[in-house]
Amino acid sequence: PAQGEAPPSCVPPDMARDAVDTYVAFHQAFDRAAGLGGDGEVVARPPELKATAVDPQLSRVHEFLRDLASKGHAVRGERDRRDPWAVATRNGDRSVIVYDCVMLSESAVVDVDSGDVVARNNAGLIRLDGGEVRRVGGRWKVRSWEIVERGLEECTSSAYS
Repeated sequence: PAQGEAPPSCVPPDMARDAVDTYVAFHQAFDRAAGLGGDGEVVARPPELKATAVDPQLSRVHEFLRDLASKGHAVRGERDRRDPWAVATRNGDRSVIVYDCVMLSESAVVDVDSGDVVARNNAGLIRLDGGEVRRVGGRWKVRSWEIVERGLEECTSSAYS
């Protein structure tokens, strides 16, 4: 989907790598907790999320997972393709802003007991996500994550060039 390399970043390379690694680990933990890559029930409060996220994002994810679990739903299919990069720092280098070109993959919310599809992902859709990764107690953690723009025709990032 991209048409070239990511824009230059003013984030020091080690800081950028650590923040992006944390952002990726957060999404991997979130996907596992929601059921991607498995066939069991949703894990509403997985310990991996606490290691990679802080409030307000941690509370939002726990609420989403509790809602999925209370309905007997889980997510099945492939993980979305992500290509995050560090864009800028803020708060005296305590936070890193991350942008992420995302191509949605084949996945769906399903009823765990019946396997019936409740909602299907828009596979192939390209979107831009954004987040803030903050240093808390000497560790990087995702503080916020949101969809910035949906339905893009292309997204500039280094991994897709």
